[in-house]
Amino acid sequence: MVKELNIRDFSTSEELLDEMVSAFEKTIQSIQNSSKSPRVLLSGGGTPVPLYKRLSNIPLPWDQITFGLVDDRFVSGESEYSNEKLIFETLLRGKARSAKLLGLVTDRVDLGYNLDQLDTTYSIFEERLDLVILGMGGDGHTASIFPNDAASEKALMEDSTPFHYTTSPIFPFQRITCSKRLICQASEIFLMITGKKKLDVLMGDEQLPIHSFLKARPDIKIFWSE
Repeated sequence: MVKELNIRDFSTSEELLDEMVSAFEKTIQSIQNSSKSPRVLLSGGGTPVPLYKRLSNIPLPWDQITFGLVDDRFVSGESEYSNEKLIFETLLRGKARSAKLLGLVTDRVDLGYNLDQLDTTYSIFEERLDLVILGMGGDGHTASIFPNDAASEKALMEDSTPFHYTTSPIFPFQRITCSKRLICQASEIFLMITGKKKLDVLMGDEQLPIHSFLKARPDIKIFWSE
């Protein structure tokens, strides 16, 4: 386990959101100041929803930002389980509606073709990745990289393959995820977690997927509140 973590501890969820919104704004503005178009990977799940809703009302050059997904359930974009749908409904509205989002699931039948498509559409993130927003499950998984899953182990260890199909312990079982290597090449990584139980997992001694990320990138900025 990484001995010293870059944890920012907030008394309330509102304080956490204020700081994450500010950090997001500063990162985007810094990228723009270097005459580049920001490239950002986002996570799904319930934890970042308030953040996305807050960001959607912030005046930023959204039309210059390209978003992708850290991971997704292997379902259609109309499914209630889809991270792509979640981002459209929570972030890409209001002031942020002009931002671009590239999904991970384009072909649910031909898995090989789906990966081939990603080699093209997600190549911009392999060329340069400015920011990743990660979450963490209570079992220590991050992205769709799970404990006790052979495919997830490959997503942690393999350097050459940027995308992997993995198996979740809960429905929907089939997932698609960016590899640790791709995620960890981001200039900045924010990890958003809430609740004492998740903090205990994060600070624990088990060798869980999240710990592999923290060892590779001890500079990950961790935003936590009860």
